[in-house]
Amino acid sequence: MNVFVSANSKLHGDIVKRAYRLFIENINKDTKADILIMGRLGREMYEQEAQKRRYIYLDMPEIDVKSAQIKDLISVIVKYE
Repeated sequence: MNVFVSANSKLHGDIVKRAYRLFIENINKDTKADILIMGRLGREMYEQEAQKRRYIYLDMPEIDVKSAQIKDLISVIVKYE
């Protein structure tokens, strides 16, 4: 599984964009791996890709993460080794 954890806003400079480019390079190399995107900015960027695969999206707040949101994340990740 390829996981991209991003911010929910564009106030983080170019670090998110640089990390995203590495993420895209990696999923293009591993075309069979599942994709998990966390954060609205990551989803926005991926939706703009010309060729995109099916992915799992989790909306995760940047602060005040609730235990239910962590459980959602764990229920996705636990399926993988």
